[in-house]
Amino acid sequence: MANLLLPESQEKIRQEYRLRRAVIIFFLLAAIIIFAGILLAPSLLLSSIKAKESEMRLALLRGGQTQNAEEQMQNIISRANANVELLEEDASPMPVIGGLTRYLLNTKPEDIAITGLLYEKAKNNALDKVSLRGIAASREALLSYVTFLETNGYFAEAVLPVSHFVQEKNILFTISLTIKPRDK
Repeated sequence: MANLLLPESQEKIRQEYRLRRAVIIFFLLAAIIIFAGILLAPSLLLSSIKAKESEMRLALLRGGQTQNAEEQMQNIISRANANVELLEEDASPMPVIGGLTRYLLNTKPEDIAITGLLYEKAKNNALDKVSLRGIAASREALLSYVTFLETNGYFAEAVLPVSHFVQEKNILFTISLTIKPRDK
């Protein structure tokens, strides 16, 4: 096919085509850079915050705060030791926390499901208390379990409110137990 355009016109058309192509490529690159910047902004913000936190921690560690940190660590260790002493079992016939939990779980009837256990350490020479929560299949099973807990020798008192006997089946209950004093 014959080209009827003059060579100068053909060159102008080629230059205009190259210019349009360059402008389109420029705008696409600008759009990609702006889009990437928008996506990277949260990461940049988060990393700058983390960097500032790290610098503050480093400054605290380099500064005079090490003694304060040592005191805090000593307090944490002493509290942990106190908790360990509380949880340790001694040679007394009455089990403490872990043994008590095992005892209550092993002696419960099949019709009783225990859902919670709250141990309250006694203060001022009072007796330790335990709140036992659970679900009983029937009134009879609940009554027999409370009677067992009252007569087993470990507890001075087992209190179950009468209001728990309103339902016939699937009874939600809370028994307040007072632990007998241990021989030291």
